[in-house]
Amino acid sequence: MVVHPVPGKLGRERPRGVSAHEQEQVPQPALPAEPMLQLQRVAGNQAVARLLQRRRQLDPSATSGPRLQRYLIKRVFWKSGLDDEQVQKLDEILGATTKTEDLTEEQIRGLIGLYEAANLAPGQLKDLKQLLDQKTGKVEVVKEPEPETEEERQKRETRLLKEGMDKLGGQKPWAELVPKIIEWWQGFKKNEEKETFHRAFKANRMTARQIDLGGRGGTFQVDTPDKTPGRFMALARGPKGVEERLRPSNFLNGQENEKGLHDLSASLLDGLLPIYSQLKHYENSVVLFMPVPEEDDLKIFAALSQLPDRDEEVLRAMGAQMTLLKLAQASDMGTTFADLSEEGGPDKFRYGHTGTIIRAKGGIGKPATPAEIKARATNALEYKKILTAGITIVNEVVMAYRQHASKLFPMYGRWDEKASVFHVLTKDLKPIGYRVTNDGLLEQGPVPSVVREGLVEPQDQLRRERHLWDYQSYIARHQTDEEALRDLLTSIGREHRKQLKEAYTKNVLLGAKVTPETKRSVLQIIDDIEYDISLGHRHVRV
Repeated sequence: MVVHPVPGKLGRERPRGVSAHEQEQVPQPALPAEPMLQLQRVAGNQAVARLLQRRRQLDPSATSGPRLQRYLIKRVFWKSGLDDEQVQKLDEILGATTKTEDLTEEQIRGLIGLYEAANLAPGQLKDLKQLLDQKTGKVEVVKEPEPETEEERQKRETRLLKEGMDKLGGQKPWAELVPKIIEWWQGFKKNEEKETFHRAFKANRMTARQIDLGGRGGTFQVDTPDKTPGRFMALARGPKGVEERLRPSNFLNGQENEKGLHDLSASLLDGLLPIYSQLKHYENSVVLFMPVPEEDDLKIFAALSQLPDRDEEVLRAMGAQMTLLKLAQASDMGTTFADLSEEGGPDKFRYGHTGTIIRAKGGIGKPATPAEIKARATNALEYKKILTAGITIVNEVVMAYRQHASKLFPMYGRWDEKASVFHVLTKDLKPIGYRVTNDGLLEQGPVPSVVREGLVEPQDQLRRERHLWDYQSYIARHQTDEEALRDLLTSIGREHRKQLKEAYTKNVLLGAKVTPETKRSVLQIIDDIEYDISLGHRHVRV
């Protein structure tokens, strides 16, 4: 049997001596149709769409390239991965047809059956099914709405903030609102205490974040919004980092930058859809479930934060004990952290201040306008609308994870594909014999041995993460005391020293920042200790 090879993906080398930034400024040449068609067949329509979008970002004058769903049928690419018998069948189906727009409904169904039987080309299969839907009138060609203008966004925000103040009796000075504020806050916390998974899920208030257990975070440089290199930031994104976000003292004492306790992305779950279908998938991960406050509570807090005579200390204390949904968009934001620090000012890093947006169902990601970037914060005050928009199944929200009054949350879960449930885990990532069904019910249930065994390594990693956090926090507090540093590094075990050395070498800095001098000093002391061990000195713990 002869199997026709699949063409490789196209790539382009950067000219020698030209930086990535300089290359971005070079006007982009017109794309030849043949390589575009090859990329489309091998990598699918979305890959081509991303390439065209990127080109338009780099050079607005660049041509848009071939339309995605109307192209010549290049049979050499359509035959990729098929054996001789399947190629013969393909030729029979296509006949003399040379363009996809000329394919009949019968031909499209035949092609779909061929590729499904061959278990090949998922991108091709998806394209054909979309084309069939258009042929049969099930879906219409995507027509994007006009982006919301800044004036429209401001009117919407003003209305939402007014709704928040109306919940407290209307616009008044802070001092007059204090009794109402206390009443609202106490009621809010009582409702948190009574929170259940099913109630929050069915009310479209449950969020889910996939935590990749392969990475704990670290220190890295981020760009400014105009893509120039910015400052270095720390980010703690593992279970230990979430644990620290639940401590109000970290935010009352202004340690969020030092410890890397920044906002994190998640997805808002639709209570009418299976949970697993709404998640971004990672190979080795656990899900962090966290309910968000009612929209009215977020409006009230946002309105209070806008008062000219607001009590900053009280608001800071509330914010340290209130999980906030900060930004919301009906599609993936295509964003990352940005450095918004002012020259000479303190560090200020924010997630969600750049990126893309999909404006209609079936559309592709396009650069978000400044008004659409700002709208993410406005959307957070009426976050349920991103679900009714129906643009994509997986949306994106930005969360400030904080202390929750219910003992249930935050809740960790491990997906069990065979049983189609999430096994509930403790903060140590140990299963407790409860599980969340795919439709949001919390129930008792057995934990298969394969699930328990699969969590052993993540549990070990979490223990190491906690040790590293404690060690690095101690080191940060005693940066100028070499004797204290040596005492610590001598007292811990050899394996922990090895992990600490690896963390400082790879910039996985958890718990606190240290100066470059301190990092060099720690690495030197660890090397000295290892040398002492090789000489047989027994005053060092091994």
